Amino acid sequence: MKPTTLGISSKAQWAPLLALRAVGAAMATLLVSTQAIAAYTYDIFDVPGASSTYAFGLNERGDVAGFYDSAAGAGQGAGFSRIGGVYADVLVPGGVGVGVGDIDSAGNMVGSYVVSSQQNGFLLTSDGVLRREGPPGALVWRPAGLNDQGQESGFLSMGTGPVVGYVWDGLDLVTISAPGASFTDVRNVNASGQMVGTYSVRAPSVPTVTWYAYLYESGSFTTLTHPTAGTALDAFGINDAGDIVGDYQAGPNVIGFIRHADGRYEDVMPPGAVSARVQDISNSGQLVGYFYGPTGGARGFIATLVVPEPGSVLMWLCGLGVLSLVRRGDDRGPMNSIEPASKLA
Repeated sequence: MKPTTLGISSKAQWAPLLALRAVGAAMATLLVSTQAIAAYTYDIFDVPGASSTYAFGLNERGDVAGFYDSAAGAGQGAGFSRIGGVYADVLVPGGVGVGVGDIDSAGNMVGSYVVSSQQNGFLLTSDGVLRREGPPGALVWRPAGLNDQGQESGFLSMGTGPVVGYVWDGLDLVTISAPGASFTDVRNVNASGQMVGTYSVRAPSVPTVTWYAYLYESGSFTTLTHPTAGTALDAFGINDAGDIVGDYQAGPNVIGFIRHADGRYEDVMPPGAVSARVQDISNSGQLVGYFYGPTGGARGFIATLVVPEPGSVLMWLCGLGVLSLVRRGDDRGPMNSIEPASKLA
């Protein structure tokens, strides 16, 4: 665009414009930095009759799934769904410790249960059909994620070798294992095939295991690194934009986070939370998870991003800038070219 040409005859007349430009730039910088701190509205919920509620999965309609501990006592909990605001138990005949890992937009759910101390997975369709058969050759498996393309993800063991992460649509099975890892878990996979989860590496001479979070894409693992926590974090969910959610350790507490596709991290902590875990993210940017307050058990939450409106002060300054850049009728000096008013803020 060709610069706007204005008549300005003396250095004194420059001062108001330069001051305005400096203030406008400062306000614009302030607005950008404020928008970098995510603000959410929180829907905090408890399964009726529960002492603790753990929300794991979220679909594009805002339906939630997870599991809960019953206030009636140990072993009395179950998996649950909240579809259209209505709670329902999710049970597997003969199984205990049922938990739902995820729910897709059609209402299909995946999760796990225990029979005779053996953990196994299941798929429960929206019309009530229960599938207990796992991926081909798997002796132990636990699905944790389910996307809208019908792909479930989790970890499995073939009986020998490392525990591997998998993605399975009921026909085609893909397994991955991080380099040097004894355990790899695919917590979620998006429509582009990007996967997130955790893996563990056992030191050869030390009986300890170190855990890492990763992003897997185009055949390569990238270990995630938080600005303050380093690699001490977990990754649980990813949406189609590539935004990742999880948590990291901060002293005795756990802090939820969102890692945007451009690499920026932001903390996510519901009001009153001491520790929080963000488990899933939708394509609209809604988050789901659970948190602990100073007392009591876990509570579920859905977080919806609040998009801030431009500050009224900044808008006033921009308007003032336009009014100020009116040609002053003064023929005593040369014509000077300065930036258009649209560039002042």
